[in-house]
Amino acid sequence: MLSRSDVASLLAAVAELSSSVDPATLPDRMPSAVAKVFDCEMVSFDNFSNDGDHAYIQTQWHNNTDILTPSVMEIFSEVYNTWPEEHPLAFEILHRGNNIPLRMSDCVSQTKFRNKAIFAEFFKTIGIAFQLGIAMPVGKDLTVSCALNRATKDFSEKDKVLLGLLTPHLINAIRNSLFVREMHQRSVRLESMLASVSRGVVRLRADRRILEISEPAARNLLRYFPKWKYCSTELPDAIVAWLTASCARKSDGIPESHKPFIAIRDGGELRIVIVEHAEGEMSLLMEERGRLAGHSLSATGLTRRESEILFHIESGNSDAAVATLCGISKRTVQKHVENIFKKLNVETRTAAVRAVVDSIEDEL
Repeated sequence: MLSRSDVASLLAAVAELSSSVDPATLPDRMPSAVAKVFDCEMVSFDNFSNDGDHAYIQTQWHNNTDILTPSVMEIFSEVYNTWPEEHPLAFEILHRGNNIPLRMSDCVSQTKFRNKAIFAEFFKTIGIAFQLGIAMPVGKDLTVSCALNRATKDFSEKDKVLLGLLTPHLINAIRNSLFVREMHQRSVRLESMLASVSRGVVRLRADRRILEISEPAARNLLRYFPKWKYCSTELPDAIVAWLTASCARKSDGIPESHKPFIAIRDGGELRIVIVEHAEGEMSLLMEERGRLAGHSLSATGLTRRESEILFHIESGNSDAAVATLCGISKRTVQKHVENIFKKLNVETRTAAVRAVVDSIEDEL
């Protein structure tokens, strides 16, 4: 039966685990939380693959850098990955899938354990004789083990109960931090992509006020609408008027295809299209390009529309994206592409772009 101090230590551990979702603090929070509940010399969290081999990948977090050095963990990796049955506890919880807290002594006698190669080459080296652990599946491709280690005293049945109670909170802490890290990486990649191609995104609430705006979108609005304020939740008046007119054109409650908004300033062209979401929210997708870019393609014998379409293709847009940007159907885009191929005497989009680039370079 758990005592008041046991419950208090568990609550303290849970509080520490849930105090943040920042991936940068996870290496400190995990061992520290476990140490609030258990008296042990060492706590380590190790990564294992989720394939049939359950291979050791790395020691992710631990609380003793002086002992668990890279060279020591390399020895563990060589022995375990070559003969996984040499580690009876890891073999039981990983290979046999016994997903409950177990002690080394639950899997093998102390005498047999001390006769194993992994004890002589690893555990004896780090001064550990007793271990309590559990495997935690935190993702499709990753299992993290939690290992508590002692030098002179084995863990009790109550220790196994306490680890079982703490485990769901350990798993949640890892998953939450991994999710936050993934979302941050996605955000950075998206922002980098949008910035690199002079595009931007504005998310709008149902009342047409700005909910979120990317840096490229803000720069575009400031350039084309100098009176617009960066900190404002209001869009420029011209865009609001276009939005109102676009959203008013409905037939039988179904929105018609929205024509792009186009602003021209200082030789540049800003094109904005609407993407509607549920519950009245919408996004505005922006693309800025040099106004003369499309016209320069006209020298190759292409029409203005064909030049515009080829420009968007060269920018990496799909047929669907080109159709949205030009305010035409996807089939019309494909028809224009066929005409471009005939005029340039090519068979692929890459060849069409190359032919135009070569033609322009010849004129320079």
